[in-house]
Amino acid sequence: MSGFSTLAAALGATGLTETVFSLDEACIFAPTDDAFAALLSELGLDAPALLADTDLVTGVLTHHVHLGACEDGPLLMLNDQDATLAGDTVTSAGGTEATVSETTAVCDSGITVKVVDAVLMPDAEA
Repeated sequence: MSGFSTLAAALGATGLTETVFSLDEACIFAPTDDAFAALLSELGLDAPALLADTDLVTGVLTHHVHLGACEDGPLLMLNDQDATLAGDTVTSAGGTEATVSETTAVCDSGITVKVVDAVLMPDAEA
């Protein structure tokens, strides 16, 4: 499985770590490094250029935080979710559905982290 270094760097670049982990209950969909690599390829950017655009990175990351509890189960398909920290609906980069493959952590605070195989993006129509 891929790591999460790009996600960690993006959270650090935006300062969202404290905001996200101060929520009472949320589900964080954590894109792998491979998922970010696909997004970077699609956008024609490298990681430093993406991280330098804090507005873009903040917009992307807030679409990975769904307010409330996560549904149980090993496999979910995300499409047109509307309860994000950003308040918009999301799709994966390229408009395909994103597969949530596993729960990686459940924190005492009510935060659940799940691995997702694509980066979620704001819908163009939202």
